[in-house]
Amino acid sequence: MENPYLSIVITGRNDNYGEDFNDRLQGTVDWMAHWVEHYKIPAELLFINYNPIAENNIMEDQITWPKGKRFFKTRIITVPSEIHEKLIDPTVRKTIPLFEFIAKNVGIRRAKGQFILCTNADILFSEKIFDRLAKQNLESGCLYRCSRLDFKTLENKLSENGSWENVEEKIKKKVFKFFLQGGTFELRFPSKLETRTKILENFNAQRNRYYRMIAKLPFIEYVPYLPKMFPEELFVFDYHCNASGDFALMDRDSWLNGICYPEDTWISTHTDSLHLINVAVSKIRIEVWPYFVYHRDHERRFDFSKKNRDMEKMYQRLLEDAQKMLLHGKPISRNNADWGLKGIELPESKF
Repeated sequence: MENPYLSIVITGRNDNYGEDFNDRLQGTVDWMAHWVEHYKIPAELLFINYNPIAENNIMEDQITWPKGKRFFKTRIITVPSEIHEKLIDPTVRKTIPLFEFIAKNVGIRRAKGQFILCTNADILFSEKIFDRLAKQNLESGCLYRCSRLDFKTLENKLSENGSWENVEEKIKKKVFKFFLQGGTFELRFPSKLETRTKILENFNAQRNRYYRMIAKLPFIEYVPYLPKMFPEELFVFDYHCNASGDFALMDRDSWLNGICYPEDTWISTHTDSLHLINVAVSKIRIEVWPYFVYHRDHERRFDFSKKNRDMEKMYQRLLEDAQKMLLHGKPISRNNADWGLKGIELPESKF
């Protein structure tokens, strides 16, 4: 497919991260392929196979990639270990096996779609998102976002006997965590997802007003019932930074004109938020769709419920850069012109 309407970029490696990465990725790929074909959306999936382990089976063999599809095509682009080794710099970024946002930039650089959607390997888009994409009337100069909901793993596989009917309804019943603009919340009752969402949105609106009132009273050090929030943190109510790496959709030209992911961040946490603020101050409109993306709960490299030096370091970077960008109305980009491994020929497989 030479000119797809949509390129979907995800990344991973052949280490079966968390001991269920392949299962999560397989579900995501199958879900995408089904609904892209159903809604006849000319789309390509770019899987960035980053720093693969030589002694493990290759990703081409670990996943059943959809073949023979009319609208959904797959490209696997490999960033070899020798290139990863050159990117290791403990003065810039923590040394881990996968530099997530460098990998996503690799995909952005090589995507052929008119619009590029960056997401993750364990995300399922609501059917309504595919319905919206099928209209093919997205605007250039706009970043589209969706809120993320976490769900517990279903007892059975996502698809039963190849049928995807009612799967989303089953997922909705397993949702327990909501990543909304301005806050993350856990709520399991009432059973109807739409009711819980409305409750949390109303609560969050009140919380927003409360914090903005308290922020004007610096002599108050303790906020009854709610954690202290400082004025420099209030931008989270204005911009949907929360889990923004799970759904970031923008036209190809905007991505390529420098509104890509920062490549100099210590860890991946909050890198997506830095990107979103970069977009906001670049005068690109941000539109949050009233649809959800669903994330399957799993073991994480970082425990967000506990203090962590790496995450604290990144959070301070987010606060400092966000305040500078919002104050001066200008993005902060420290990427070189060759971001996304520009000009480097990488191995590619196609399905």
